[in-house]
Amino acid sequence: MNKNDEIKLTQALNEISNLRRLRFGNHEFPIWRNSVSRLLELAFGKGSSEYNRFVNAPGKGFIVRTEQGQQEDYSFRLDCYENALKSIIAGEKPAERRG
Repeated sequence: MNKNDEIKLTQALNEISNLRRLRFGNHEFPIWRNSVSRLLELAFGKGSSEYNRFVNAPGKGFIVRTEQGQQEDYSFRLDCYENALKSIIAGEKPAERRG
């Protein structure tokens, strides 16, 4: 990762605090998520562990029917994306799964 990519990823990480102030159905979150995904794809490649770590960070979703549940799910997803970005910026390797 070059310095410019690192700066952009750090900026994206800092934007999470603004996204936390928004409700779960906002338009900014999908725009942010897609722009970070594109940045990671360009910086590392679509098949890279960094790209996959970010796009798969929240895991499989499920349908939450209550407003409170949807807000909690939104907060959980932000936590997952934040942790993934922090580990990518720090240059950490993903943990290997034990079978």
